[in-house]
Amino acid sequence: MVLSANIQNIASTYSTTPAPAQKQKAPSIFDKLSTNIKNSRDVNDTVTVPRCIFKGYLCFMLGTSSSSIASIAKNHLKKTGKYLSPILNTLGVGLSAYGTYNFVKPYLFKNSK
Repeated sequence: MVLSANIQNIASTYSTTPAPAQKQKAPSIFDKLSTNIKNSRDVNDTVTVPRCIFKGYLCFMLGTSSSSIASIAKNHLKKTGKYLSPILNTLGVGLSAYGTYNFVKPYLFKNSK
């Protein structure tokens, strides 16, 4: 048994009136900079870095910063500078040494298994 559909009673669900115009947002600083980028992979590129290399980078940068702050403290802080400077220098040397170890660790223990 075939039933026929009554096409005249189907209601339309779309409207012919245009949507109101939306205000264009002002371009952000990132949008302005990204228009000048020739290679989009420079912005969206993600490189997987081993954790030990990343820790090495962070420790090395913190150690360098700590030594710089020690030098500033020694020259500009009269009372606390003479006590704070050796502590920060020792911390800086220790962090830099640990960072260097983390950089070299994958190559030192590569074939030790």
